[in-house]
Amino acid sequence: MNNKINGINKIDRLDAIPGGTYIGYYWMSDQETPEPVNGRFEPKISGNNPFIIEAMLWDDTNEKSIMITHTGRYHIYEYDIAELEKQGVLEDKAYMPHRLDEKTKKVKFKQFWLPERDSLCEGMDVLKLKAIVFVGFDS
Repeated sequence: MNNKINGINKIDRLDAIPGGTYIGYYWMSDQETPEPVNGRFEPKISGNNPFIIEAMLWDDTNEKSIMITHTGRYHIYEYDIAELEKQGVLEDKAYMPHRLDEKTKKVKFKQFWLPERDSLCEGMDVLKLKAIVFVGFDS
């Protein structure tokens, strides 16, 4: 069974992240607070340590989000909002920031819901959450 969703692409390496004008942050394993990104994404990494624990990047011009987590290895995904809108439901969410600068009032996301047939619901389609995608800040 193919579970690939158009608009969600796995990126294999940090240096394969597309160039763009990003806003967001990246959080290094040896830091107490994240580093802001406002423009190019150029993390200061040399070797395996320290490493990026988490990064959220939003390219408003191209409506693409890059999200990075590290759980023993990097998990890097690119989300194309325009492509996701064609397939399912996008719902706006905003949350209070944690350890970001004082100017940041909310961290914005879009929840991506996709209809799927559910045998526990008489075989009808139900919306299932597939991704929570970073889309910037409210300052």
